[in-house]
Amino acid sequence: MSVREPTLVLVSILGAGFSYGPWLAAIGQRYPRLLLDVDGVRGRTLGDLAIEQVELLRATRAGAPLVFAGWSAGGVLAHEMARAWYERLGALPPVLMIDSTALTPPDPVPAHELLNDFLRDLALSTGIQAPVLAPDDARGAPREVFADVVARLRQQGRGYQLDLADLMARYEAFDEVTRLVREHDPTPYPGQVCLVQAAQTDTEAADWTPLCGSLRVSVLPGNHYTVLRAQPERLVLLGARLLDASAAAARPTPRDEVVR
Repeated sequence: MSVREPTLVLVSILGAGFSYGPWLAAIGQRYPRLLLDVDGVRGRTLGDLAIEQVELLRATRAGAPLVFAGWSAGGVLAHEMARAWYERLGALPPVLMIDSTALTPPDPVPAHELLNDFLRDLALSTGIQAPVLAPDDARGAPREVFADVVARLRQQGRGYQLDLADLMARYEAFDEVTRLVREHDPTPYPGQVCLVQAAQTDTEAADWTPLCGSLRVSVLPGNHYTVLRAQPERLVLLGARLLDASAAAARPTPRDEVVR
């Protein structure tokens, strides 16, 4: 009885997969990987998305050892996909989450706070020194706020090739992903989970402990974004260890072997 080669399933939401570039480059051709960038999330839940992606994977990889992996909200979705995989196939694929938050307040974020959260996120992800808006300044329509941001950047000679349409698209994706994570109530998954925590963020690893069969925490340098670029070889090593564990779990025991 042969076992198909283990595959690292990288999960992202609404185009965030480009952030995995340094990690993918470090992986190279060392082992199979599959990048799933989940779109069409409006009005959906993370549970809906997990079931949908698992059903698609079953058609081609039902017999393969898998590791589900993801960064930020993608890590939360990876955890939920592993749970859905377990419920449907009985296997316990390991999970690799990178700076993923387990529990967030379920209440909607006020518009001015969401705008400021987005601007802080934009600053971290692009290096843009975006302004911090006072509540009164942030209560306007996002289009007006971003038009002012673009104007300020261009006045400073720092347009960063961003225009109003690009900022609006980024903000809409940020709004949807924020909603998905805030509305999600994680359910315990009895499998093995490795959580990579960025040293410069406040991700609470302890929140994941009751939601995992076993939890290993590895702290890497950087913030929520640079953790993916700081030590990509370390991420490769963590992924490889989990793939080895997944493959070992899938190997037949003597009782499983068919005597011919």
